[in-house]
Amino acid sequence: MLKDLVKKWFEKRKVTDDYVETLTIKVWNVVSGPYLREEVDDPNVPEELGCMLVCLIEVDGELTNKEYWFSTLKDANIWVDHFKTKITPLEVKYE
Repeated sequence: MLKDLVKKWFEKRKVTDDYVETLTIKVWNVVSGPYLREEVDDPNVPEELGCMLVCLIEVDGELTNKEYWFSTLKDANIWVDHFKTKITPLEVKYE
């Protein structure tokens, strides 16, 4: 999942608790979805998340597909609608 990718990024840079760096992930496109929670066979997804998109993301210059979960279909469709009309990436910051 995305959490593992972020962890790998921090480990690669030997980031410690004393040093916090901001990681920015660029979301370039929605590859597939939206998928409702009932359509995804993953018991580890928290109850409050109801919709998932598979997105093409860039982390540290590397492209990969990752799942993004949203509370509602309406929230996920904000990203879907963005990429219907734009080619600019969305930026997600983790601190």
